[in-house]
Amino acid sequence: MIKKTLKNLFLFVLTISLSSCGQEKKSENSIERHFNVFHDDDYNYGITDEKGDTIIPAQRFDLAKRANYYYMEKIESNGEIVLNWLDVKNRRLVPLRNFSDFHSSINNETDVFYNKEYKLAVFKNREEMILPFQYGSFDKLGKYFLAHKFDFKSVEVFDENLKKISNQGIEDYILLSNKKLITVEKNYKWGIINDKLELIVPFIYDYAISELPNSENLFIVITQPDNVQFYGLMNDKGEIVQPLDFSYIDDVESENLIRICKNNKWGFINTQGNILIYPKYDGVTNFVNNHAIIRVNDKVGYINAQGNIIAQPKFAKCNEFNSGYAFVIIDDFNYGLIDTQGNFVMKGKKNSNSWVGDKLNDKDKRYFIMNKTYNYKGDLINDKVIYK
Repeated sequence: MIKKTLKNLFLFVLTISLSSCGQEKKSENSIERHFNVFHDDDYNYGITDEKGDTIIPAQRFDLAKRANYYYMEKIESNGEIVLNWLDVKNRRLVPLRNFSDFHSSINNETDVFYNKEYKLAVFKNREEMILPFQYGSFDKLGKYFLAHKFDFKSVEVFDENLKKISNQGIEDYILLSNKKLITVEKNYKWGIINDKLELIVPFIYDYAISELPNSENLFIVITQPDNVQFYGLMNDKGEIVQPLDFSYIDDVESENLIRICKNNKWGFINTQGNILIYPKYDGVTNFVNNHAIIRVNDKVGYINAQGNIIAQPKFAKCNEFNSGYAFVIIDDFNYGLIDTQGNFVMKGKKNSNSWVGDKLNDKDKRYFIMNKTYNYKGDLINDKVIYK
């Protein structure tokens, strides 16, 4: 939503690249038009075309583009935020007070809008209702469209002409970043269909199938026999590439490495699904700046992205590396600063009830410990606490 405190912003020009959605049809060889939303020093907003000719003169309102660039929000003089449509031919903004926001375009004439209850409906030329306000989501899959009913668990499927067709018993779906595949639920089991509505992965998994982070064709699958979860990896053909004998596979990657757990031990796989660091640690963090913290029993240390130990698990606490250094607490009374080779560049003893600061300043390599400021060599700079 548009913030009302735009006077604090710097002068900007927002270039809008317009598609044909909701406007005149274009041939394949036509060039997309470009429009600028601008404001002057007094924050009066207007719109110009690619030649700099005025389409909408600067006026006392605020504009913000929506996902389809012919739609924008306008803050009116009474503070009301109203969705508007840019009528290029007649050089005017048309308020659409029946809609609270724009969702997506289906074709040159047909768009999906939100109402004030945040339900979705489909309209032709912004006036003729094709599908009523009753959907919580509306997504394209190939030439088909899938929509969740808003208030209860039900999915409807439409063809390219928005004619309702069989949903094949689908009760839920989650759109994947791969626009040709979608994970679907039926009778409390999950599978995958393609953009032709063909079932390519049967309904055998107990949880929604998710994509392995930064992978184009690998998916995390989960079964739960006897209320015990087992994770594995599957490719886009439905073939298992890592057996379902992991107790966890993370859905977040860090520096192209993903945490895994097997037999209560932790390691990492890469985005190709290969085990890079075999599960052998009692705990691991995600990689940050090419290093991860590992835990063995109650001690922690560091490994690099190649799986090499650069600091044995011998510390009571470790912090992330920052600017090539990491703060470590050796025990209840001793602390230090190590480099990426695991060598101490500074050691000290605790002399108060709390540790103060644990981040190395990127700019001047200051480190804040125990109410004092040190450089990375351990030289005292300042007795005062200075936060980053």
